[in-house]
Amino acid sequence: MSTAEVTLGSVLVELDEAIGTSAYTAADVEDLRSSIDQQLTEAVDVAAIDPSLLPVRVPKGRVTSVLACPAKALADLGGQIEPIHSLRGAVADVAAVVASMSPRKPLELIDVLEGVAAIDPENIGIEMWRASSREEKAEFTEQLTPLSAAIQRTCSGVSLDWVVRPQFTSQAAFAGGRLLATARYDMLLTQPGRPRSGVVVEVKAGDAHSDHRADAFLYALLETLRTGYSPLAIVTVCTGDPAILVEKVTGGVLESAARRLVAASRILIDMVANPRAEAPEQPGPHCTVCPRRTHCSSVSLAVDAS
Repeated sequence: MSTAEVTLGSVLVELDEAIGTSAYTAADVEDLRSSIDQQLTEAVDVAAIDPSLLPVRVPKGRVTSVLACPAKALADLGGQIEPIHSLRGAVADVAAVVASMSPRKPLELIDVLEGVAAIDPENIGIEMWRASSREEKAEFTEQLTPLSAAIQRTCSGVSLDWVVRPQFTSQAAFAGGRLLATARYDMLLTQPGRPRSGVVVEVKAGDAHSDHRADAFLYALLETLRTGYSPLAIVTVCTGDPAILVEKVTGGVLESAARRLVAASRILIDMVANPRAEAPEQPGPHCTVCPRRTHCSSVSLAVDAS
């Protein structure tokens, strides 16, 4: 099968052959959960966090950000995405769900936008769309129509045997509920009566990059801890080439995700326990988009290294 022919439907057909297998046994999953919990319980106990600040929340995006640079992660809190980027992401998400759940012909952009407005009426991108002039709407339509069409094409061909659950939230509690790790999947696909059939789908309105692969590992871990067995794969749909990336879930994937979760959680625990302390700086490519780059003592190191 050539790259051009690959769709979400064709990927699921191939993954269907693996249903019933799992990267980990039930005992392995419990061992992994116990190991993570022990490490995070020790970290929370040592930190002696004010109970009013608990639980420490570790959303998916924060794992990647604090491991890249704790100071930037802190500076980014409360930041707002550009309206056009918010709208692009929402259009991609809705287009993917529509294509996965329905065998009908692709929807026009205006129908996809109506879906965005119905699901997320306060989306800043939709607000921008509503307030735009006729000329601006024409420009947005020119930008967004190819995106909607491409995502719908890529996510086509899904058999009705698969149940599609959009915007599915998964959570794992550690340290007696004092730390919560969370992630929201763009879609979770399963087959009724086949509990080991889970496939998590993440939709990106642009190209995929290394951070997306790291995110996929965390999705795999949280879904494994939620259900007691690992999903078949984490599938990333994007507008790049290839348009679909498949990360099959192995024991190595789960163990890597566990290490990243523990490492990021320890940083966040320390930041919550010591809110007045300066967050550590770690220079890197992210410095170019960091809101504190004009006064960061480490940003020059990143510039020199590049």
